[in-house]
Amino acid sequence: MPLGSSLDIQFFEPEEAPLPPDQIAFREFVVEPLADGRRVRLSLSITPFQQRPSIEVEILDPGQQQVSLTSIVEATEANMSLTMHIRGEARTGEYTALARLYYPPHPPVDQVRAAFLLTDFGEGAAR
Repeated sequence: MPLGSSLDIQFFEPEEAPLPPDQIAFREFVVEPLADGRRVRLSLSITPFQQRPSIEVEILDPGQQQVSLTSIVEATEANMSLTMHIRGEARTGEYTALARLYYPPHPPVDQVRAAFLLTDFGEGAAR
């Protein structure tokens, strides 16, 4: 290495070493409806990665109709938190949040699902 050059070395615990695309997965997917009944806070965590993955999150209402959708293109962090807004008339009942971890144009390498309730008063309770 020439003088004046720097070498960037990163050290990881063995269980935290970045993984190839076919080995990454969700570690955590937490859904928390907010008191207004119109927004949902999501926290998600994935395994460390060598190549930046994309993530798609979809929320389905009690009738299994899509009421929210977001995409994270080439995520840069393994831990994320985001707020999604529910479109249309919010209905009480059990909603479903689905998250897909993928590398376009390939199918998802992992998927997770979480059910949550929206109550009559717009207050949510995660299940």
